[in-house]
Amino acid sequence: EPGAGKTTTLHKLATDCLTTAKQSADAPLPLLVSLGKWTDSSQTFAAFLKQQLATLGDYLTDLLASGHCILLLDGLNEMPSSTRLDQAQQLKLWLNTDNHKQLVCYISCRDLDYQIPGIQLDLDTIRIRPLYPLRIRAFIRDYWPVLTGNNDPNAADTLFWDLGGGEPLRQTWLAWQRTGASEQLFWSSQEVPCEQPDVYSQTKPVQDEIWRLAVHDARSLYKLAANPFMLVMLMVIYYQNEALPDNKTVLFSEFVQSLLERERLEAQREPLLGGLRRLALGDASATSRHRTASGANDVVSRPGAGLSRCRGTVVLRQSEPLG
Repeated sequence: EPGAGKTTTLHKLATDCLTTAKQSADAPLPLLVSLGKWTDSSQTFAAFLKQQLATLGDYLTDLLASGHCILLLDGLNEMPSSTRLDQAQQLKLWLNTDNHKQLVCYISCRDLDYQIPGIQLDLDTIRIRPLYPLRIRAFIRDYWPVLTGNNDPNAADTLFWDLGGGEPLRQTWLAWQRTGASEQLFWSSQEVPCEQPDVYSQTKPVQDEIWRLAVHDARSLYKLAANPFMLVMLMVIYYQNEALPDNKTVLFSEFVQSLLERERLEAQREPLLGGLRRLALGDASATSRHRTASGANDVVSRPGAGLSRCRGTVVLRQSEPLG
């Protein structure tokens, strides 16, 4: 998805390869090219690649023939939509020619776009997984000093816990910790453990609900922060406002503004923000009607209130790493 780190990953690969190439004449050179610049449908991929490499393009044939390069192509999904399938097939044919079959090549693409029939390149696939909470915390600790100039890890940890409700969630973790539970278990368990360790008997119902809302609720900010770009936006907004805004309309409006600037769609700012405001008002109205009709508590603003406590066993999410 947008902001997952595809371009950043390719840039990191290019930087690492370039560092190695500077130290060893036998190391391959990284050739990083943005496929979004391939806008001329009459231009062959070979001609486009040579053009993008500028003066290095004069040596492209020799580099490819010797295998002395690594090709990094960013944004398969960013090619013009009207010609994308034809260009993808042309790229596929180019990669499968005898001269290029042994070429090391990495190509980035958004996952949903890569599911479109005809765009697949028959290459091995590496998926960038969303950040899970322990990685989110590590990211915040690393980036917070860069963003703020503050090297105090406690300041970064305050933001991390605020994503899930602040001090009540941290106290809930401490209650788990006192039973011998690990951080991996806290963030991956499907239910409050009743044995090995017995967390259930040592926590309060309100703490169990605070944990469920932070770890499993789709509206949890940890779900949003699982996207690196969105996490950076959260950090910037938190730093600017000294807190995460209570009003989600303001929060997402600032996200939309940042995304518009990122995608160079500033002209669409007002229509999109206007639509966002209407959606937010509709959601607020529906929530209000629900509370009026049922008398239920708003679990978004009052986590843990009025919800029953359930027993269960520990089930780890096998799809998520625990390290």
